Amino acid sequence: MATLLLLNGPPGVGKSTLARRYVDEHELALLLEIDELRTWLGGWQAAEASRLAARRLAAALAERHLRDGCDVVVPQYLGRLPFITTLEAVAHQTESTFREVIVMADESVVVERFRARRADLVAMGHPHPEAEVDARNIAREIADARKRLEGVRAARPGTLVVAATRDVDSTYRALSAVV
Repeated sequence: MATLLLLNGPPGVGKSTLARRYVDEHELALLLEIDELRTWLGGWQAAEASRLAARRLAAALAERHLRDGCDVVVPQYLGRLPFITTLEAVAHQTESTFREVIVMADESVVVERFRARRADLVAMGHPHPEAEVDARNIAREIADARKRLEGVRAARPGTLVVAATRDVDSTYRALSAVV
């Protein structure tokens, strides 16, 4: 049975790194980076509608791949419920397993990682939605994201939580144990 794995968590916590590791270890698993998909849309930076369009495309891609019997991993910060329930519905419609995991780490670690990744993206000239976050307010944005994630967790008691450490191998083992 295919699995749709949602790796939720604040920006910079390590969701994409864990997702890449999962995909590397699961044949034909699809790494579905919604923020990256959004950058493929013309005029995405100016069009607020690009957020919703990228999510609709991601849901369609996930559905097709799950119907083919292959896993899908979505590393995405989701501080509100609608798209989470959309992904859950896609999993049910395709008779796939839905696993929802929130990856958390100390706020200072997340802020440090976010700043480093953002600097790398800027240095490479790679357009990315993270550029929309005001660099002076990263710590506040991360704190707000953590609060919204606590709300998600409270509303969805079946959500699993994995503590991210600086050791990716340990974090991945913890993720594997709950998935």
